[in-house]
Amino acid sequence: MLPALEQFFFSLSWRKIEFYLKANRDKKDYKIPTSFAVNSIVKSIVLENKLFDENGVLFHIPNKLYTYKPQKDTILKVEVLLTDKNLHLDEEFIKELKKHFSIPKNNINYSLIEDINSQTVEFTNIYNELKDSLDSIENAEFTLDFLYPLHFKPLPKRTRTFLDSETFFKLGKRRFERLFNRDFPQIDIDRFTLLPYYWNYTETRRLSKSQNLTTHFINGCIGKLYIKGDLSNLAFYLLLGKQLHWGTKLSYGYGYYKLYPKSLSYFNQFINNLDFYKSVYRQFTEEFDDFEESHMLTDTLVENVYNDFINNKYDNDPVSIFYINKSNGEKREIHKFSIKDNFAHKVLLKMIEKPLDNAFEEESIGYRKGYGRHKAVEMISTAISEGFRYVVESDIEDFFPSVDHSLLR
Repeated sequence: MLPALEQFFFSLSWRKIEFYLKANRDKKDYKIPTSFAVNSIVKSIVLENKLFDENGVLFHIPNKLYTYKPQKDTILKVEVLLTDKNLHLDEEFIKELKKHFSIPKNNINYSLIEDINSQTVEFTNIYNELKDSLDSIENAEFTLDFLYPLHFKPLPKRTRTFLDSETFFKLGKRRFERLFNRDFPQIDIDRFTLLPYYWNYTETRRLSKSQNLTTHFINGCIGKLYIKGDLSNLAFYLLLGKQLHWGTKLSYGYGYYKLYPKSLSYFNQFINNLDFYKSVYRQFTEEFDDFEESHMLTDTLVENVYNDFINNKYDNDPVSIFYINKSNGEKREIHKFSIKDNFAHKVLLKMIEKPLDNAFEEESIGYRKGYGRHKAVEMISTAISEGFRYVVESDIEDFFPSVDHSLLR
């Protein structure tokens, strides 16, 4: 007999409609992404036909970012998913879809290819496809690569990208309860941990023609979200979300992601990308202020550092040491790195800067972009209004020379 959780999920099914659109314009001529155009089509069909429950109609364009715009003559696959009350309305949807594209003006941007497929998808089949990848799931790490924004309210005093396990699970549970109109089982959220430091917050404005040009904000986090721990129960939710997305917003394909039952490297996209090194080099040369050594800034510097990094052969140059006087009469030892090492440090900084910044608490303001003295004044004013009266100042004396360098190696 199946355990209760498996039995519950194995009872779920939905309808999937697959159709194809042909792009009729050049990429530069599209004012909005394809996902916005498809959302308008799906929404018009659902709202004009009273048979549909708009809470149970979803779509996505497989493997494409929500901002994607196609080149002319590109053939795009679209998947529409119907749940609950809409489960048996696939033929009705297809009829309305064909009706929409039978109007000539609706073919200016995209035209419908008469190759439409509809099928029932059962959760059991989704589970069986990935069953072999779910070994050692009691101690696993999954990667969710969000191609459409996951919308959620920011948590108090945390960065806009921070998301905890409890909030994350609620976003999925509530979504599926709306889609299937039934209660979903609670699981132990303390058995897994999120690493919400490697994705980015995005926000796009969209004028709604159907709502008197009301501005819609399509916002949320996109990119890689890592989840690790005992995923034996959460995996059922994640597999379902792979098909039906995540989060409480149902329009615009919100929360569509690709699921990888392993940890995908975040840094390989930088380390193996020569164009990334070149972009860092352009910024590096603009900021460089050592005129005496400026003649050493050459294009070969980029290629040398790039090749050393990808081949794991990078080695630091000897460090120049000099001293400056301190106010107490002592001398401070200063280390000066070579141009090559400074550039390599800049490359590494650009790789780790964003995830580290995402990991900081909102109150951390030192050396962070967008967090200046005005932010400190604002925080102090808030603290005073809340009744705080004392400031504690601390510092690590002689930090860089005293840190254990063997740990850094």
